[in-house]
Amino acid sequence: MRKVGDITEGGWEITKVEMRPIYTQRRKIRVVEDLIESNVMEKFSGETGWQYTNDCHDWVVLDKYPDKFYKFRYTELEIIKNL
Repeated sequence: MRKVGDITEGGWEITKVEMRPIYTQRRKIRVVEDLIESNVMEKFSGETGWQYTNDCHDWVVLDKYPDKFYKFRYTELEIIKNL
């Protein structure tokens, strides 16, 4: 069983453990492409933040905008190996 703070083999950091268990994990990322949704383009290239995942959801929280959640495709993100 994993606990908060553990790093998985895939480079994810465990941030929360819920019943069953469900692990909420994060890893440091950099955005490599701008986000285009519903004909609105936002420029996030070069921004860093955290990619989070649990059993059924993926989301990104950027360092510059800590109160917002974003959805990116995996091809739009680069994993930063060294925290």
